[in-house]
Amino acid sequence: MLISVVIPAYNVSSSIERTIKSISIDKKKTTNYNLEIIIVDDGSNDHFALTKIIKKYRKINFIVHSHNKGMCAARNTGIKNSKGEVVIILDADDVFVPGWFDMFKKIYSEWPKSSQVCFSQCKNQLGNLTAENPNFKGFLKLKDILNEKNSGEYLPIFRGQYIRKKLYTDIGTKKSCGIISYVKFAHDSGPFWVSDKILRIYYENQIGSVTNEWTSEKKARETVLCYQNLFKKYGNLYLSLAPTVFKLNKLKLAVYMRLSKQKGYWKVFLEGASLKKWKETLVVGLMLLSGIKVSSMIAKLAKKFRFVRRYG
Repeated sequence: MLISVVIPAYNVSSSIERTIKSISIDKKKTTNYNLEIIIVDDGSNDHFALTKIIKKYRKINFIVHSHNKGMCAARNTGIKNSKGEVVIILDADDVFVPGWFDMFKKIYSEWPKSSQVCFSQCKNQLGNLTAENPNFKGFLKLKDILNEKNSGEYLPIFRGQYIRKKLYTDIGTKKSCGIISYVKFAHDSGPFWVSDKILRIYYENQIGSVTNEWTSEKKARETVLCYQNLFKKYGNLYLSLAPTVFKLNKLKLAVYMRLSKQKGYWKVFLEGASLKKWKETLVVGLMLLSGIKVSSMIAKLAKKFRFVRRYG
């Protein structure tokens, strides 16, 4: 069996070698398994430094975008060039855990053939697990995803033929708007399988990361586009299966609109306001009245102290 590891890379010459080294495995343990690594340079400013590192590893399939297209575009380029029966998406500033291959074989043996998508657990660089319910193992259904049940930061693993046909939904943003793709996958192809085994160490709050400084005007604007596209494609689905989460996400959208200095955030706020979630409604209303700097500070504190989801 061939396993493809797809790594989108953008300005990661300082971390990419650590990522590559974490993928190496003992050839004596790979009977009946082969491994291909595909790295996609997404128009990096440090292209020459990145190339110098990757040239040290002969078997890497190195693909270069002429300009920065964004994470989903880079993932899709790697996926389209993959040949594996299984495709794993690994970020270029993250690593596999030591002994990951033995753990992968256990995950693969448990992964029901009826499921096209598998999520494995992650931990951050401090050793903290990144899933809301790290002990959960089983099927994650469309309704669960919409209601953000058992949410978190996972490592996505796909059946190769499936993901090469489906690909990620690319809305043109630099950071990933993964929720649109995962709702699409679950809606079209059935539930995901979630493993309780850990494969990936997720390095968070890294300088230059697409997820760092998420309250900045530029990144808030991309989050607005993500929510707007999500509601356009699947708003009726949310209203049917997850109306409360739909309302809460409208409140979040209003905050990101405020952070990105866009008009119309009070209209969106009213669409999300509800007596059922009066505390959240009140807090968001106060944030919108307080201005951008205060809103940004409150949003960061809320995530830090887990008043809102930290991952996923």
